[in-house]
Amino acid sequence: MLKNRTVLRSELRKYNVEALNYNNFTIRLSDPGLDSQNRSSCPRYSSTINDIYLSYMTFIYTNSITVTFLNCLSPVVNNPLYIHNPFCGNTSAFPSSSRVYSYVTVGTILVEELEEECTFDTMVVATASSSGKDSYNYSYTEVHDMMAYGIEVSWYRVMCDECYESDGDCVLGDGDDEIRCRHSSMQQSEIIQELSQHQVTNFMPINYTYGEIKKMTNNFKTKLGGENVFKGKLQSGPYVSIKMLTNCDDDHKEFISCVSKISSIRHPNVAKLVGFCIENTKRALVHEFSHRGSLEKHVFSHVNDIFKISIGIARGIEFLHGVRIFRLGIRPQNVLLDEEFNPKIMLYYGIAKMGIIAPEMFYKNVGEVSCKVDVYRFGMLVLEMLARVKYGNYILREIYFPFWIYSQLSEGKELEIMDATNEEKMMVKKMVFVALWCIQIRPRDRPFMSEVIGMLEGGFELLDLPPKPFMRKMDDEIMDKFF
Repeated sequence: MLKNRTVLRSELRKYNVEALNYNNFTIRLSDPGLDSQNRSSCPRYSSTINDIYLSYMTFIYTNSITVTFLNCLSPVVNNPLYIHNPFCGNTSAFPSSSRVYSYVTVGTILVEELEEECTFDTMVVATASSSGKDSYNYSYTEVHDMMAYGIEVSWYRVMCDECYESDGDCVLGDGDDEIRCRHSSMQQSEIIQELSQHQVTNFMPINYTYGEIKKMTNNFKTKLGGENVFKGKLQSGPYVSIKMLTNCDDDHKEFISCVSKISSIRHPNVAKLVGFCIENTKRALVHEFSHRGSLEKHVFSHVNDIFKISIGIARGIEFLHGVRIFRLGIRPQNVLLDEEFNPKIMLYYGIAKMGIIAPEMFYKNVGEVSCKVDVYRFGMLVLEMLARVKYGNYILREIYFPFWIYSQLSEGKELEIMDATNEEKMMVKKMVFVALWCIQIRPRDRPFMSEVIGMLEGGFELLDLPPKPFMRKMDDEIMDKFF
């Protein structure tokens, strides 16, 4: 691998810079684990798309292609879609005694194309070859070259700081190398009128100016966890959690409709919306404050706390599904905890674009995108919380927790939880069973949230071990961030 390379750092990762194009504000980035001169080099990261969205970069989908890594317990024969992967197989999820065969596929692979005894490992976005080959005509060398070539992203949003400071909307002009700053506003009277049309309760959220938001947060001094969530203080005294929104379109009415719907929700496990900001391109939502902060920042000392939080989140999701709010983007950053560890789901405009991604969001033939996306995310969240518990001498950051814990249970092994009572061990086992049902790859195989609550509140003896979940490996840096 070459030394002294130019490196770009995002919020979660770092990338090698392969090329810059100042005419159209694009940059080509490659995975630092890949070396075009070394065919045995392997990608360090899975899909970069979510990470790119967390930075100022915008992913460019032109000529992009998906490379899926698969592991199989028996060799695949007479299937040209499966390309032998001689170097980059990740077998940590399998017993050391197992013989594992590793493959890659180019392009989207359907569930029905998944060979028997094969599981998904991870996914990488690459730049497609200009030759226009079919997905079954690649060699592993060609696949490696596509991954090592990198992907293109645009940095034009970085050029927009001055425009944003003037409360403008930064857009690309007609020419590739032209950026324009567009200003528009919605009058206060229009906001009140639009909000009144949507309001279904007597509670009217307060419309704050951007200047008031800056004053509440002391110029965004204290971050609460999650992306752009800050601690604020109202003039009347109470503290609040303020979510600054990015990448908002210019549809003021859609935003106001969303604000109205969120502010009308009253449930003990959903954070109350007390106000908002809509000033030119600035958007913010002001929620009630929870003293223990986000779930992301909290370290647990008791299994009972995890169980209480899991039940509360499940009840909140079930309620939101009942009022037709789906795709909640449930993850640790979006869950607040009060002093008694009661969880509160924080809703905000555009939340469905974030969070751990369910298989049907990538693989369309798995099933339709529905409320079952939230069931999947709930299951992953429960497993993430449980991954903080110490299991014997295992270091969980070195293995893929869902596969490891499934293999433990399917082989009849007890979970060796340090300093846990028998009751706590049974509680963990029940949460694991429920979570594994929630992360089944096909949405139709997952329970509804009402069933999840029944499973959590019922007896463990009524639960069956679900089929093995075929899931891709979590990014190591995301697990590190959660721990």
